[in-house]
Amino acid sequence: MHYAPIIPLIVHKIAGMAPLKRVVRPMCVLVCLMAVPIASATQPLGPWTFHNADRPVKAVAIGDSITAYPQGSFVLFLQAACPRLEVVNLAQPFIGADAIREHFVQQVLRNPRSNLHAAQEVWLIYQGGLNSVEDPAMTNHHIRATFVDAHRAGLHVMGISLLPWGAEHDRRWWETRGLRTWYSTRQVVDFVMGRLSPTTALGPYAQNHPARWQAEELPDIAVDVYDSALRDRDAPLRQLPDVQAAVRHTPWIQAQLHGLSQAQQEDKISAYVQQTLALPRWFMHKRFQALDHFHPNRDGHRLVAQLACDKAPDTWGCQCGAIRDMRWNRQQGSLEPAVTTSSKQDK
Repeated sequence: MHYAPIIPLIVHKIAGMAPLKRVVRPMCVLVCLMAVPIASATQPLGPWTFHNADRPVKAVAIGDSITAYPQGSFVLFLQAACPRLEVVNLAQPFIGADAIREHFVQQVLRNPRSNLHAAQEVWLIYQGGLNSVEDPAMTNHHIRATFVDAHRAGLHVMGISLLPWGAEHDRRWWETRGLRTWYSTRQVVDFVMGRLSPTTALGPYAQNHPARWQAEELPDIAVDVYDSALRDRDAPLRQLPDVQAAVRHTPWIQAQLHGLSQAQQEDKISAYVQQTLALPRWFMHKRFQALDHFHPNRDGHRLVAQLACDKAPDTWGCQCGAIRDMRWNRQQGSLEPAVTTSSKQDK
Protein backbone atom coordinates (compact mmCIF):
# COMPACT_ATOMS: atom_id res chain seq x y z
CA MET A 1 0.00 0.00 0.00
CA HIS A 2 1.23 3.48 -0.89
CA TYR A 3 1.13 5.76 2.17
CA ALA A 4 3.34 8.65 1.05
CA PRO A 5 0.56 11.04 -0.07
CA ILE A 6 -1.30 10.44 3.21
CA ILE A 7 1.63 11.47 5.43
CA PRO A 8 1.51 15.20 4.56
CA LEU A 9 -2.24 15.20 5.22
CA ILE A 10 -1.61 13.98 8.75
CA VAL A 11 1.30 16.39 9.27
CA HIS A 12 -0.76 19.36 8.10
CA LYS A 13 -3.67 18.25 10.25
CA ILE A 14 -1.49 18.16 13.37
CA ALA A 15 0.42 21.34 12.49
CA GLY A 16 -2.78 23.28 11.83
CA MET A 17 -4.27 22.63 15.28
CA ALA A 18 -4.07 25.71 17.48
CA PRO A 19 -3.14 25.77 20.19
CA LEU A 20 -1.13 22.57 20.19
CA LYS A 21 -0.62 20.89 23.53
CA ARG A 22 2.93 20.84 24.80
CA VAL A 23 3.17 17.08 24.32
CA VAL A 24 1.85 17.15 20.75
CA ARG A 25 3.88 20.12 19.54
CA PRO A 26 7.34 18.41 19.80
CA MET A 27 5.89 15.33 18.08
CA CYS A 28 4.71 17.47 15.17
CA VAL A 29 8.10 19.15 14.87
CA LEU A 30 9.82 15.75 14.91
CA VAL A 31 7.53 14.36 12.20
CA CYS A 32 8.05 17.45 10.04
CA LEU A 33 11.83 17.30 10.44
CA MET A 34 11.80 13.62 9.54
CA ALA A 35 9.78 14.45 6.42
CA VAL A 36 12.30 16.97 5.09
CA PRO A 37 15.12 14.54 4.24
CA ILE A 38 12.59 12.11 2.76
CA ALA A 39 11.32 14.80 0.41
CA SER A 40 14.64 16.42 -0.45
CA ALA A 41 16.78 13.34 -0.94
CA THR A 42 17.69 12.54 -4.52
CA GLN A 43 15.19 10.01 -5.76
CA PRO A 44 16.30 6.99 -7.80
CA LEU A 45 15.31 7.05 -11.44
CA GLY A 46 11.84 5.65 -11.86
CA PRO A 47 11.19 2.74 -14.22
CA TRP A 48 8.02 4.34 -15.59
CA THR A 49 7.04 4.10 -19.25
CA PHE A 50 3.98 4.71 -21.36
CA HIS A 51 2.56 1.33 -22.28
CA ASN A 52 -1.01 1.74 -23.61
CA ALA A 53 -0.92 1.80 -27.41
CA ASP A 54 -4.67 2.45 -27.54
CA ARG A 55 -4.12 5.86 -25.91
CA PRO A 56 -1.96 7.79 -28.40
CA VAL A 57 -1.81 11.05 -26.43
CA LYS A 58 0.59 10.86 -23.47
CA ALA A 59 0.94 13.05 -20.38
CA VAL A 60 3.12 13.29 -17.30
CA ALA A 61 1.56 14.83 -14.18
CA ILE A 62 3.82 16.51 -11.63
CA GLY A 63 3.16 18.40 -8.43
CA ASP A 64 2.95 17.84 -4.70
CA SER A 65 0.72 15.78 -2.40
CA ILE A 66 -2.50 17.17 -3.93
CA THR A 67 -1.64 15.77 -7.36
CA ALA A 68 -0.22 12.59 -5.75
CA TYR A 69 -3.55 11.72 -4.09
CA PRO A 70 -3.84 7.97 -4.81
CA GLN A 71 -7.57 7.25 -4.53
CA GLY A 72 -9.36 9.22 -7.22
CA SER A 73 -7.15 12.21 -8.01
CA PHE A 74 -8.03 14.69 -10.73
CA VAL A 75 -5.35 12.94 -12.80
CA LEU A 76 -7.23 9.65 -12.60
CA PHE A 77 -10.53 11.37 -13.40
CA LEU A 78 -8.98 12.90 -16.51
CA GLN A 79 -7.60 9.59 -17.72
CA ALA A 80 -10.93 7.87 -17.07
CA ALA A 81 -12.84 10.56 -18.99
CA CYS A 82 -10.38 10.98 -21.88
CA PRO A 83 -9.95 7.63 -23.66
CA ARG A 84 -7.16 8.83 -25.96
CA LEU A 85 -5.05 10.07 -23.03
CA GLU A 86 -2.55 8.03 -20.99
CA VAL A 87 -1.18 9.76 -17.89
CA VAL A 88 1.77 8.79 -15.71
CA ASN A 89 1.51 10.50 -12.33
CA LEU A 90 4.96 11.42 -10.97
CA ALA A 91 3.79 13.87 -8.30
CA GLN A 92 5.58 13.75 -4.95
CA PRO A 93 4.48 14.93 -1.48
CA PHE A 94 6.22 17.62 0.57
CA ILE A 95 7.93 19.50 -2.26
CA GLY A 96 7.73 23.12 -3.40
CA ALA A 97 8.12 24.59 -6.88
CA ASP A 98 11.92 24.35 -6.91
CA ALA A 99 11.92 20.66 -6.00
CA ILE A 100 9.06 19.94 -8.41
CA ARG A 101 11.17 21.32 -11.22
CA GLU A 102 14.19 19.25 -10.13
CA HIS A 103 11.99 16.16 -9.91
CA PHE A 104 10.62 16.78 -13.41
CA VAL A 105 14.05 17.26 -14.94
CA GLN A 106 15.49 14.20 -13.22
CA GLN A 107 12.58 11.78 -13.59
CA VAL A 108 11.33 12.87 -17.01
CA LEU A 109 13.74 14.87 -19.13
CA ARG A 110 16.97 13.15 -18.07
CA ASN A 111 15.59 9.70 -17.38
CA PRO A 112 16.96 7.28 -20.00
CA ARG A 113 14.48 4.62 -18.88
CA SER A 114 11.43 6.60 -19.98
CA ASN A 115 9.94 6.44 -23.47
CA LEU A 116 8.86 10.05 -23.42
CA HIS A 117 9.84 10.77 -27.01
CA ALA A 118 8.19 7.69 -28.49
CA ALA A 119 4.82 9.48 -28.66
CA GLN A 120 3.86 12.19 -31.14
CA GLU A 121 1.87 14.27 -28.63
CA VAL A 122 3.03 14.55 -25.02
CA TRP A 123 1.71 16.87 -22.30
CA LEU A 124 2.93 18.05 -18.94
CA ILE A 125 0.07 18.46 -16.45
CA TYR A 126 1.34 20.77 -13.72
CA GLN A 127 -0.40 21.50 -10.40
CA GLY A 128 1.81 22.58 -7.51
CA GLY A 129 3.60 25.35 -5.68
CA LEU A 130 1.56 25.56 -2.48
CA ASN A 131 4.46 24.33 -0.33
CA SER A 132 6.55 27.34 -1.40
CA VAL A 133 3.76 29.90 -1.84
CA GLU A 134 5.03 32.17 0.93
CA ASP A 135 7.79 33.15 -1.50
CA PRO A 136 5.64 33.75 -4.59
CA ALA A 137 8.38 35.27 -6.77
CA MET A 138 10.64 32.27 -6.21
CA THR A 139 7.72 29.90 -6.75
CA ASN A 140 6.81 31.57 -10.04
CA HIS A 141 10.45 31.58 -11.11
CA HIS A 142 10.65 27.80 -10.79
CA ILE A 143 7.21 27.14 -12.28
CA ARG A 144 8.19 29.32 -15.24
CA ALA A 145 11.48 27.41 -15.62
CA THR A 146 9.57 24.10 -15.55
CA PHE A 147 7.28 25.29 -18.34
CA VAL A 148 10.31 26.38 -20.38
CA ASP A 149 12.03 23.03 -19.80
CA ALA A 150 8.91 21.17 -20.89
CA HIS A 151 8.34 23.24 -24.01
CA ARG A 152 11.95 22.98 -25.12
CA ALA A 153 11.70 19.20 -24.78
CA GLY A 154 8.70 19.22 -27.13
CA LEU A 155 5.93 18.85 -24.54
CA HIS A 156 2.69 20.80 -24.40
CA VAL A 157 1.76 22.19 -20.97
CA MET A 158 -1.50 22.30 -19.05
CA GLY A 159 -1.03 24.49 -15.98
CA ILE A 160 -3.60 24.06 -13.22
CA SER A 161 -3.61 26.84 -10.64
CA LEU A 162 -3.33 26.49 -6.89
CA LEU A 163 -6.52 25.43 -5.14
CA PRO A 164 -8.32 27.57 -2.54
CA TRP A 165 -6.87 26.99 0.91
CA GLY A 166 -6.82 28.49 4.39
CA ALA A 167 -8.52 28.32 7.78
CA GLU A 168 -9.15 30.60 10.72
CA HIS A 169 -6.95 28.46 12.99
CA ASP A 170 -3.97 28.72 10.61
CA ARG A 171 -1.71 31.54 11.81
CA ARG A 172 -0.83 32.47 8.24
CA TRP A 173 -4.41 33.67 7.78
CA TRP A 174 -4.75 35.78 10.90
CA GLU A 175 -5.80 39.40 10.27
CA THR A 176 -3.46 41.30 7.93
CA ARG A 177 -1.00 38.43 7.82
CA GLY A 178 -3.80 36.52 6.14
CA LEU A 179 -4.12 39.31 3.62
CA ARG A 180 -0.45 38.95 2.77
CA THR A 181 -0.88 35.18 2.41
CA TRP A 182 -3.83 35.75 0.09
CA TYR A 183 -1.82 38.13 -2.08
CA SER A 184 1.04 35.63 -2.27
CA THR A 185 -1.35 32.89 -3.33
CA ARG A 186 -2.98 35.14 -5.92
CA GLN A 187 0.43 36.05 -7.32
CA VAL A 188 1.15 32.39 -8.08
CA VAL A 189 -2.36 31.76 -9.40
CA ASP A 190 -2.33 34.82 -11.63
CA PHE A 191 1.09 33.95 -13.05
CA VAL A 192 -0.10 30.49 -14.12
CA MET A 193 -3.17 32.11 -15.66
CA GLY A 194 -1.00 34.60 -17.57
CA ARG A 195 -2.50 37.67 -15.88
CA LEU A 196 0.71 39.24 -14.58
CA SER A 197 3.65 40.99 -16.18
CA PRO A 198 7.07 39.36 -15.72
CA THR A 199 8.07 42.12 -13.29
CA THR A 200 5.03 41.55 -11.07
CA ALA A 201 5.16 37.76 -11.24
CA LEU A 202 8.91 37.25 -10.79
CA GLY A 203 9.97 40.21 -8.65
CA PRO A 204 13.77 40.05 -8.21
CA TYR A 205 13.93 37.14 -10.68
CA ALA A 206 12.70 39.43 -13.46
CA GLN A 207 16.02 41.24 -13.78
CA ASN A 208 16.88 41.63 -17.48
CA HIS A 209 13.66 39.85 -18.44
CA PRO A 210 11.84 41.31 -21.49
CA ALA A 211 8.69 43.28 -20.84
CA ARG A 212 6.55 40.52 -22.33
CA TRP A 213 6.36 36.80 -21.75
CA GLN A 214 7.67 34.38 -24.34
CA ALA A 215 5.18 31.67 -25.33
CA GLU A 216 7.37 28.93 -23.83
CA GLU A 217 7.17 30.54 -20.36
CA LEU A 218 3.42 30.11 -19.96
CA PRO A 219 1.17 27.04 -20.19
CA ASP A 220 -0.55 26.24 -23.45
CA ILE A 221 -3.73 25.67 -21.45
CA ALA A 222 -4.29 27.39 -18.10
CA VAL A 223 -7.00 26.20 -15.70
CA ASP A 224 -8.20 28.42 -12.85
CA VAL A 225 -9.36 26.19 -10.00
CA TYR A 226 -8.69 28.89 -7.38
CA ASP A 227 -11.56 31.19 -8.27
CA SER A 228 -13.97 28.31 -8.76
CA ALA A 229 -16.75 26.42 -7.05
CA LEU A 230 -14.07 24.93 -4.77
CA ARG A 231 -13.98 28.10 -2.69
CA ASP A 232 -16.52 29.00 -0.03
CA ARG A 233 -18.03 32.04 -1.74
CA ASP A 234 -20.82 32.47 0.83
CA ALA A 235 -18.72 32.16 4.00
CA PRO A 236 -19.59 34.74 6.68
CA LEU A 237 -17.37 37.81 6.75
CA ARG A 238 -14.94 38.06 9.63
CA GLN A 239 -15.92 40.16 12.63
CA LEU A 240 -12.74 42.08 13.49
CA PRO A 241 -13.51 45.37 15.24
CA ASP A 242 -9.89 46.55 15.16
CA VAL A 243 -9.11 45.48 11.60
CA GLN A 244 -8.87 49.05 10.29
CA ALA A 245 -6.26 49.96 12.90
CA ALA A 246 -4.37 46.74 12.14
CA VAL A 247 -4.36 47.58 8.44
CA ARG A 248 -3.10 51.10 9.07
CA HIS A 249 -0.18 49.87 11.16
CA THR A 250 0.91 46.93 9.00
CA PRO A 251 4.39 47.76 7.61
CA TRP A 252 3.95 46.28 4.14
CA ILE A 253 0.64 48.09 3.73
CA GLN A 254 2.18 51.35 4.92
CA ALA A 255 4.76 50.96 2.17
CA GLN A 256 1.94 50.67 -0.38
CA LEU A 257 0.49 53.98 0.82
CA HIS A 258 3.69 55.92 0.37
CA GLY A 259 3.33 58.80 -2.07
CA LEU A 260 -0.47 58.64 -2.28
CA SER A 261 -2.80 61.51 -1.43
CA GLN A 262 -4.86 61.32 1.74
CA ALA A 263 -7.98 60.40 -0.22
CA GLN A 264 -6.11 57.69 -2.13
CA GLN A 265 -4.70 56.30 1.11
CA GLU A 266 -8.17 56.07 2.65
CA ASP A 267 -9.54 54.33 -0.43
CA LYS A 268 -6.70 51.81 -0.37
CA ILE A 269 -7.07 51.19 3.37
CA SER A 270 -10.80 50.65 2.92
CA ALA A 271 -10.11 48.09 0.17
CA TYR A 272 -7.57 46.26 2.37
CA VAL A 273 -10.07 46.17 5.24
CA GLN A 274 -12.79 44.69 3.06
CA GLN A 275 -10.40 42.12 1.63
CA THR A 276 -9.24 41.10 5.12
CA LEU A 277 -12.80 40.62 6.33
CA ALA A 278 -13.67 38.57 3.23
CA LEU A 279 -10.68 36.17 3.37
CA PRO A 280 -12.82 33.15 4.47
CA ARG A 281 -14.56 33.36 1.11
CA TRP A 282 -11.26 32.31 -0.50
CA PHE A 283 -10.91 29.20 1.68
CA MET A 284 -11.75 25.79 0.25
CA HIS A 285 -15.35 24.87 1.01
CA LYS A 286 -15.50 22.25 3.75
CA ARG A 287 -17.49 19.84 1.62
CA PHE A 288 -14.46 19.58 -0.67
CA GLN A 289 -11.83 19.19 2.08
CA ALA A 290 -10.12 15.93 2.96
CA LEU A 291 -8.19 15.80 6.27
CA ASP A 292 -7.30 19.48 6.29
CA HIS A 293 -7.84 22.80 4.52
CA PHE A 294 -5.07 22.14 1.99
CA HIS A 295 -6.08 18.86 0.41
CA PRO A 296 -9.29 18.22 -1.52
CA ASN A 297 -11.31 15.06 -1.06
CA ARG A 298 -12.44 12.95 -4.02
CA ASP A 299 -15.28 15.34 -4.86
CA GLY A 300 -12.78 18.20 -4.82
CA HIS A 301 -10.58 16.28 -7.23
CA ARG A 302 -13.66 15.57 -9.34
CA LEU A 303 -14.30 19.30 -9.66
CA VAL A 304 -10.65 20.04 -10.54
CA ALA A 305 -10.83 17.34 -13.22
CA GLN A 306 -14.07 18.77 -14.57
CA LEU A 307 -12.56 22.24 -14.92
CA ALA A 308 -9.43 20.84 -16.57
CA CYS A 309 -11.42 18.54 -18.84
CA ASP A 310 -13.55 21.41 -20.10
CA LYS A 311 -10.38 23.06 -21.43
CA ALA A 312 -8.65 19.93 -22.71
CA PRO A 313 -7.76 19.72 -26.41
CA ASP A 314 -9.88 17.64 -28.79
CA THR A 315 -6.98 15.23 -29.26
CA TRP A 316 -7.61 13.84 -25.76
CA GLY A 317 -11.06 12.62 -26.84
CA CYS A 318 -12.60 13.68 -23.54
CA GLN A 319 -16.20 13.09 -22.55
CA CYS A 320 -16.29 15.49 -19.63
CA GLY A 321 -19.92 14.87 -18.73
CA ALA A 322 -18.97 11.37 -17.57
CA ILE A 323 -16.88 12.72 -14.68
CA ARG A 324 -19.85 13.57 -12.48
CA ASP A 325 -21.05 9.94 -12.40
CA MET A 326 -17.70 8.21 -11.83
CA ARG A 327 -17.20 6.29 -8.61
CA TRP A 328 -14.08 4.88 -6.94
CA ASN A 329 -13.76 1.10 -6.96
CA ARG A 330 -11.62 0.24 -3.93
CA GLN A 331 -11.00 -3.32 -5.02
CA GLN A 332 -9.86 -2.36 -8.50
CA GLY A 333 -8.15 0.86 -7.37
CA SER A 334 -9.69 2.81 -10.22
CA LEU A 335 -12.58 5.03 -11.26
CA GLU A 336 -15.55 3.59 -13.08
CA PRO A 337 -17.22 3.62 -15.46
CA ALA A 338 -14.29 4.74 -17.57
CA VAL A 339 -15.02 6.17 -21.00
CA THR A 340 -14.05 4.18 -24.09
CA THR A 341 -13.25 5.42 -27.57
CA SER A 342 -16.46 3.81 -28.84
CA SER A 343 -18.60 5.89 -26.50
CA LYS A 344 -20.55 8.85 -27.81
CA GLN A 345 -18.52 12.04 -27.68
CA ASP A 346 -19.87 14.57 -25.19
CA LYS A 347 -17.38 17.20 -24.18
